[in-house]
Amino acid sequence: MPKPKPNSLVRHAVGSAVIRPDTKTEHEIYPIFKTASSSKRKTPETPTTEPHSKKKKTKMTDKWKATWFHTYPWLVKTEDGKAKCSICRDFSIAGLKGLFGTVGVSGVQSINSSSFARHQRESAEHKQAVDNQIGSQSLRTAFISTSDARQGVVSCFHAVYWLAKEFIANRKYTTLRSLLSRLKVPFMDVLDARGNASYTSHQFFNEALEAISDVIELLILEEVHASPAVGVTIDETKDASCKEQMDLYWRYVNMMTGRIRSRFAGLRECKNGTSDTLTEMVMVFLHEQRVPFEKLLGFGSDGASALMGTENGVATQLQRENPRMVIGHGNAHNLALAAGQAADDVPYLAKNYCSILTSLYILYEYSPKKTATLSDTQADNDEPQYNAKRAETTRWASRMSAVHGIFDTLPSQLESIEKLAENGADATAIGLKVLMYDYRFVLATASLDDILPVVNILSTAMQAKDADFTVIVNMLPSVLKCLEDMKTMFGPSYSELPERLCPDGDLHEFKLRYGDDSNVVHQNAHAHIHLG
Repeated sequence: MPKPKPNSLVRHAVGSAVIRPDTKTEHEIYPIFKTASSSKRKTPETPTTEPHSKKKKTKMTDKWKATWFHTYPWLVKTEDGKAKCSICRDFSIAGLKGLFGTVGVSGVQSINSSSFARHQRESAEHKQAVDNQIGSQSLRTAFISTSDARQGVVSCFHAVYWLAKEFIANRKYTTLRSLLSRLKVPFMDVLDARGNASYTSHQFFNEALEAISDVIELLILEEVHASPAVGVTIDETKDASCKEQMDLYWRYVNMMTGRIRSRFAGLRECKNGTSDTLTEMVMVFLHEQRVPFEKLLGFGSDGASALMGTENGVATQLQRENPRMVIGHGNAHNLALAAGQAADDVPYLAKNYCSILTSLYILYEYSPKKTATLSDTQADNDEPQYNAKRAETTRWASRMSAVHGIFDTLPSQLESIEKLAENGADATAIGLKVLMYDYRFVLATASLDDILPVVNILSTAMQAKDADFTVIVNMLPSVLKCLEDMKTMFGPSYSELPERLCPDGDLHEFKLRYGDDSNVVHQNAHAHIHLG
């Protein structure tokens, strides 16, 4: 027989496996060549004098071939030298020792390629374990994908909730959703890859907003049902189509915190505003919300005759059915009515001052050129930049802001009106110059700048969402004393009026008048002039 060439010996040794020089070291390859050469050229065994029982055994590690791990990726070598199948070990349903033939969960010491091939080819349990592995990986991938998509949808719900809380139009949702994707918010890319289910449509916004509303309503109702007593506050309103509606609010005790809570309950359309119709609406509403009528121990409104009438108002009819019910007229609304009636006792405030504020707002609001004149004058006088604000008759904060802005920049307000009235082309500016260059306007501004902040503190406390009337009752004495002291003592703004108006102490430069009197009143006249 011809002697084999060296290359044929290498091919015989490694079979069909490819041994790359960059992955196998010399000491790892050498045993393979040694085994190949010894299989072709057997030499006689060297006689030994040692007993047969003491013959040296071959180590288990000498039998392992590096190529087996490439051919059978599932092959695992244990610490004690056994061979195991990692797929059968991790994905077998039976899990019985020795059920997998020569190589399985238990492992064997029969280390040869034919055993591995037979296990992979013939073992039904191994094939089933492979199927289980593929199914598990597919399920895990699907679960991760579904979980990530769910997180993305949650982020979209957060965006909807934020827009609603900030009173931003729902048409902005699409652009906000696109911004989240561009900012690479986590899981947004999963939604973007899903095509039609990317949650960018206005339909999703409306459905998400309704779902959020339902959840919030359920949470509120849970607290209402747990409260031992509840109250209802209602008020009339109109929607954009001028349909009459009633908005309802719950007032109850949060049993977890022990605090009084006020929460929006809903809107109900009214066919007419009669007391009988409104009473029936309240009864139906309680039934829909599964709140027993006996639990309703409080009723509040703005004092309209249909709601609070003593003969047949809603409050009267409800109290007939439940005598324990406490009827309340809105405290903040009562405060506004009382303050309005007090202002009516001062003719100048009732007839002139409020109309001056409104005219001043209109003068600047619709004319950038006139607004620029006011801004330049404020800059020249080193005063804060202030634009006239509308003084709403039903909002204390707006009235306080409008008055304080005028007082804080009073010299610039007067100078700006005089500049606008100089050329005689603006009739409104000419009329305002006459009205504002009046001691009554100046003193009324200073007085209200002292009074309104005090009243606003009380009004804000009464309008708080979770107003505590035990605190409000304790506030009343200090508020009343502060207002009473202003009858005999000047407030902070009133006291600094001369210096603010004329730092040099010369009031004559403004040529202020009192009513029709064109004579300039002396510097301390503000201490003696009565606004009426």
